Amino acid sequence: MERWYRFKSYPLHIHISTFALFLVLCLGGVLTLYNYYQASQLIRSAASDVFEQSRQKIELDFQRSYAPIAQTVHLLTKTPLVNATTFEQRMQQLPLLVTALEDQPELAALEVAYKDGDYFIVRVINDQHMRDVFEAPKNAAFLVDNIQYAEADRGIERIFLDADSNQIGGMQLMPTDYDPRQRGWYKQAAEADAEGRLTEPYLYFFIRKVGVTYSQASLDGNAVVAGDITLDVLSASVQEQNITPSSHLLILDKTQGVLAYNHRPNSVYSATDERVRLLHINDLQQPLLALASVQLDGAEKQFDLNYMDQTWQGSLKLLAPIPQAQFQLLLLTPEPELLAEAYNIRRYSTLIAFVLLLMFLPLTWWIARRVTLALQRLVWQSQEIQRFHLGYQIENRSRIKEIVELATAMGVMQQTLRVFIRQLEQLNKQRHQEGLMELLTKDLQQITGYEGVLLYRPKDKQHWFLAGTGFKSIPSTANLPEQIPLVLDSVIARTLESRCTQCADLLTEDPLVFGELAKQFSADLRLTAVPLVSGHVRGVLVLLEAQGESRDQQRAFVEALAGFAANCLENADHEKTVADSAPSE
Repeated sequence: MERWYRFKSYPLHIHISTFALFLVLCLGGVLTLYNYYQASQLIRSAASDVFEQSRQKIELDFQRSYAPIAQTVHLLTKTPLVNATTFEQRMQQLPLLVTALEDQPELAALEVAYKDGDYFIVRVINDQHMRDVFEAPKNAAFLVDNIQYAEADRGIERIFLDADSNQIGGMQLMPTDYDPRQRGWYKQAAEADAEGRLTEPYLYFFIRKVGVTYSQASLDGNAVVAGDITLDVLSASVQEQNITPSSHLLILDKTQGVLAYNHRPNSVYSATDERVRLLHINDLQQPLLALASVQLDGAEKQFDLNYMDQTWQGSLKLLAPIPQAQFQLLLLTPEPELLAEAYNIRRYSTLIAFVLLLMFLPLTWWIARRVTLALQRLVWQSQEIQRFHLGYQIENRSRIKEIVELATAMGVMQQTLRVFIRQLEQLNKQRHQEGLMELLTKDLQQITGYEGVLLYRPKDKQHWFLAGTGFKSIPSTANLPEQIPLVLDSVIARTLESRCTQCADLLTEDPLVFGELAKQFSADLRLTAVPLVSGHVRGVLVLLEAQGESRDQQRAFVEALAGFAANCLENADHEKTVADSAPSE
């Protein structure tokens, strides 16, 4: 089995490259499959997303167009215009009306109808149709009509204004029997108790166009303010939508009357006198729309249609751009056109993933080689350490954090081995107790960098004495008791009992053991007691370190040295005993 493993072993860069390429292939394959699946899901859900985006955009266009109009009408009900009784008083509010018309191009007119039958309206002259209907001068921008119902000769006072609101020509007086109080928009607002109302589409009396009117009565009920919006604005909003070239986009009322249609930019209604009839969806003479009309039941839905051997995605959404307005948005799109972009995304994403995989192969090999070169250098250096060739410096130059940390750790290990071997040699050479005490305290403190090293040795079964000290910065240890009784609870007693390393805080130790040693240091000290065991406990090394410092490596060094130090102490004690027992000449 061992020969098989040796035969099957390969250099590290081969393993890294193979594993990395395997991961790349797996990851690329999974991502490609996932992307393919998501693209397929996109194909199935694209219709719904496009429909919802179109609905939101049209509804947002509605809100931008009509919501400000409702606010304008509401604000005008708070102005002196609703209580003006003469033409001159009403003309004083003309700058306000002109500014509102200029700021909101969707408005065709702003008007005020009074409870006594008076009527005041400002219209925008912005196309040839309006100029022809009113025979307006060429540079006319606004038209002002005023009707005084109480006058004997009921008529319209009419003036034309240019873009700077300057009057063009003289005032015209024309007879009329127009009574605004008989119009639907007035009746709706009058019955709504100062709440705004939107009419159904109807034919405007003067300009002969079909549109809707938003109206609201003043708080005192003296007048009704209204704003006219032609269906041309609604049709323009639909024309701006660009789904696909063959898509059909319609806005319908509750009776499936066509308010706007993207394939018919011109008017989609017929009107005679004061009655208007919107074209029904079946009046458009489109077989596809006739099939779709069967699905229109007033509820939001998505459906499929088969028309001329082609699948069409259909969706019906409800529009509620402002209160009192309820429309339906019908969208029909051929599936191949709708999903053409999704097909392209799926095809190109698969191709890009494959190309990236091919490009990644040499990059993976190169990175693996770069990583293994540094590792190979560390392998050679570790082999040198194994042979105890400790005289060279380990290089840690690399951009890979783990390799730098490994090289640093090997350098520390190399330095520790040097110190450890040197310390062993010195301990082995030293035969006198005094020399051993100095090696185990002062020299050990300098090597490890502890704040202090204390060596305690047994005096008898009940007492231990302080055999040696080594401090970093404390010049005197006169306050340390030279002998301590083991009956006292201390870290030394616990170490003797457990025969393993124990830790404690100096501040919690009995002063009879360590005296006033804590007062000689600016910081709290932590004690680590390491037993020197060789058959019996030959001594205890007490290591002093500042709180918060981490000296795990130094403690491991001391613990590794403890066994050999105990043997040296045992030999020194034995030689001293032999020497003491020898007869003197």
